[in-house]
Amino acid sequence: MSVYLQEELWVTVQESERPNAPLPRPLSSGFSNGKAYRVLGMHCPSETSEAYMILCNDRNEMWFISNQHFRVEMGERYSRSVYVRDLMPSAETPINGNVFVS
Repeated sequence: MSVYLQEELWVTVQESERPNAPLPRPLSSGFSNGKAYRVLGMHCPSETSEAYMILCNDRNEMWFISNQHFRVEMGERYSRSVYVRDLMPSAETPINGNVFVS
């Protein structure tokens, strides 16, 4: 089992439509369309070729979800480290330090 910590990687939800898509599915696990999520780490179990992203959802829960459900978000807006919560979130401030509203 391997866990890798990530820095400055942001992803958006693009849930896989395949009938055998890996579980859990992000949109039924507290994630939303139209938001970018900071990847906290990656988990690659040795018994499978699957890679799981470690993410914090809109409810501040940590999840391990297949990378098949996410796409990398590009742009300078996501290239800075943000760890401080803001009491009045704006479009440029992450809601919980790990989620941006687009």
